[in-house]
Amino acid sequence: MTAYAAGDDGEPLVAEATLAIAPDSVRIGDSTELRYELTIREGESAKVRVEYGIDFVKAGGRTSRKLFLLSDKTVPGGSRIGGTRRHSWADLSTRRHYPGEHCIVLLVNGVEVGETVLLLQADGEA
Repeated sequence: MTAYAAGDDGEPLVAEATLAIAPDSVRIGDSTELRYELTIREGESAKVRVEYGIDFVKAGGRTSRKLFLLSDKTVPGGSRIGGTRRHSWADLSTRRHYPGEHCIVLLVNGVEVGETVLLLQADGEA
């Protein structure tokens, strides 16, 4: 079993990262598209786990983070990793959505490397 790469000697594993969401304001039941791109530092190949996390607003206004896997692989140093993922904001039997600002973060091997915010509106709001 290969361990996930970590930033060593004070040099972060990710040299550059971007995370964007479109649209950035939706109603409960709609979906959005996440776009991410990152560059792994030059050097040796690295085992990376790329995830996005959403700090879901709960009924009382507090938040709870849920992680979603984007990629888990070994890549050569200097590699660019990117892609898109559609995320549905529809209520599920296991998750109910509440209006408010939801912070969305991009994580590589558990380290936050990018973030954006989505405004979720109640169904029926303009």
